[in-house]
Amino acid sequence: MIQSLSAGTIPAVGLRALQVGRTRELQAILDDLDRAQDGLSTVRFVSGPPESGKTFLMNLSRTVAVERGFLAVRGNLSPRCRLCASSGEARAFFRELMTNISTRDSDETITIGWLLQNWIEGLERSVKREGGSADDVRARLVEAVSPLHELTHGFDYATVLLQYWDGYVSHDDALQENALRWLRAEYASVVEANNDLGVRTIIDDDSLREAFNLFSTFTKLAGYMGLLVIADELTAISRRVKDASSRNSNYEAIVQLLDDCLAGRIRWMVMLFGIEDSCVQDRQRGLHSNEMLAGRLTPNRFALNGRKDYSLPVIMLEGLTIADFQPLLRNVRNLVNEGDDPASLISDESIAQYIETCQERIGKTYFNTPRTVVKDFIGLLHMLRQDPKASWGELLDSAEASMLASRNMGGVGAIDDYSAAPLWLRQPPRTRPRSWYPGRWVAAILLPVLLVVVVAVTAAVLYLPHNKIAADLQVKCSDTRGGLRLPLSENTLPRGIGTYYSAAVTLSEPLYVYILTVDANGYVRLLFGDDEEPTKTELVVVPGADTMLPLVDPPGTRTVLMFASKTALPDARKLKVQIQSLAHVPNIRPMEMLVLKGGTVEMFRNTEIPVDPNMPISDRGFLTTLTEEFSEQFDVVQAVSFPLVAPTGDRENLTVYDYENP
Repeated sequence: MIQSLSAGTIPAVGLRALQVGRTRELQAILDDLDRAQDGLSTVRFVSGPPESGKTFLMNLSRTVAVERGFLAVRGNLSPRCRLCASSGEARAFFRELMTNISTRDSDETITIGWLLQNWIEGLERSVKREGGSADDVRARLVEAVSPLHELTHGFDYATVLLQYWDGYVSHDDALQENALRWLRAEYASVVEANNDLGVRTIIDDDSLREAFNLFSTFTKLAGYMGLLVIADELTAISRRVKDASSRNSNYEAIVQLLDDCLAGRIRWMVMLFGIEDSCVQDRQRGLHSNEMLAGRLTPNRFALNGRKDYSLPVIMLEGLTIADFQPLLRNVRNLVNEGDDPASLISDESIAQYIETCQERIGKTYFNTPRTVVKDFIGLLHMLRQDPKASWGELLDSAEASMLASRNMGGVGAIDDYSAAPLWLRQPPRTRPRSWYPGRWVAAILLPVLLVVVVAVTAAVLYLPHNKIAADLQVKCSDTRGGLRLPLSENTLPRGIGTYYSAAVTLSEPLYVYILTVDANGYVRLLFGDDEEPTKTELVVVPGADTMLPLVDPPGTRTVLMFASKTALPDARKLKVQIQSLAHVPNIRPMEMLVLKGGTVEMFRNTEIPVDPNMPISDRGFLTTLTEEFSEQFDVVQAVSFPLVAPTGDRENLTVYDYENP
């Protein structure tokens, strides 16, 4: 806990020791948990300004729910993890939930695999104590999952659970893994899931509500009181999803979840959304931009003059008062000095004086960010522990003197620099009385004229026709060093088996060019090497254009990316990190190719060579995400994804169409 607080993050456990206030807000969520035990469901929005304790309250609710016998899952929403999408973003959010499960049986977060293993082993022990056999265990399991048949997709969910049991009994790890893949929403094709598990549905972007209903019912069957779902960072949907229709689709998904919970179609579930208050009533991009959602989240018109209605879906949080910080810092001190006399480190009176000192130096605004206050206080306590002879007043005075000297010498650690000096060392700004002088009258006249000129120039830049940069990415892929050039504008595909590759670009004007590759495992590398600088190129001159590079891991999928910009990046390795954070690479059918060009993703298919219809459909989500993430950072973004080896791996019997000698 101390390490998390020192880093400015919310710890996952032990939050009861830090709780200050929030009694009525927490009680409202506890009442929802009580109703969930009786089969009801609730959706709540924990709202408040930044640093108001939204994440803290939801994590605290998770701790209490787990203690009460609930199963809790947690995930963060983002443009790549949504409630409604068409390119796998909703499945990605459900996968994150299935890998962040908390129960009272484990001190750490667990996965769906651990949950199934624990449930089946408990069921097996119960049957064998009664003298039953393995067949009796399966019969008990069939009886246990029978309530799922009443739900949408419930037959397939129950079938997958039975398939996991069959794999458990027969020690078939592949069958168990396939069952877990289905439960984690990792199947992108119904055909593939049918071949592996004999089911006709999957958890996809369109069935997230049904997945929540099935999982909450399963938690009840597994012996838990219910399910708590925490979906934090709903603000990211409001601010970072640029397309209005995509935002509204996510808001409509929330409306459907809210209606299903209130109507009793989803049972035994409490869902908490974390969102900033500025994004709740925003009519342009926030929750109230959706009329149906705005009608359901209308505040109580009688809750005025400091009164709050905690029965509404939105729980509004306010920042902690200064009076709340004294017990909060006392709790932090007790954690840091656990096992010893807490007052031996810093007394309660000294904590009160410390808070007064912060007020005098920077004012009440310092306490708008509790994590900064706690982080600074822990740093002070660490110094007091390491130097028992020092006092907190001396440490503050010496730190302030050091920062003042640095500022007078023009050093980096100036007090006026937030990034260089702790906030509690800043002095309140000096104010001078306002006075009118002739320059103010001139500015009052010139500023409107200047504003008109800026608007006119901006409109001319945006709306007058201008030349767009033309660029083209070409790749080579072959079993020999010679290779075959594949222009993206032609309906050509790489050979089915490749050992070497290269890339080249054609530009209409000089730009800084970055070419990277992503293999089937998601490993990203710069084509020029991590230590080489990007090349500002004209037309075709790019290192690697005429040199075939060996493939490290030929099987699977290869994606070649090209980014072009008028300015060079300070560190191209950060671009690798950005791409690796996208989490997955396209799943390409043999003899198909995906091309990102002009902001759209096209698919090319080789009609000369038959494709197995049972193969999964090629996934375009990765290339679509590239345009969303990098279109503003770079002038040109292009990519090509292609398979390297047929799934059978039979190099001798593979029919390859020879484009050089058709």
